[in-house]
Amino acid sequence: MTASRDPSPAPEGPADPLAALGPDVLSFAPVPARQRRDGWTPGCQRRFILALRDSGQVAVAARAVGRTVQTAYRLRKRAGAAGFAAAWDRALDEGRAMTALGGTEGYE
Repeated sequence: MTASRDPSPAPEGPADPLAALGPDVLSFAPVPARQRRDGWTPGCQRRFILALRDSGQVAVAARAVGRTVQTAYRLRKRAGAAGFAAAWDRALDEGRAMTALGGTEGYE
């Protein structure tokens, strides 16, 4: 007896557009920084990335964590910030994908 085969073609990509984006947006090594009450702590960096994903706007995300746009960009350019910069880019990509699915309003 032979096994029956499904004649329909296999899908060309993942059904969920977010699945194609790769690692979780919070999977990054935070930028090393001095511990300051008003500084970019690891928790602050993660909250910024989530706010960036949700809003699509650096100014909104910075305000959400009590920081400025200027310090966000400075942090992104610091030595050791490659993971943070990649998470920043992934957050924007995920936000755009969620918008395409009707989930986030901050993106245009």
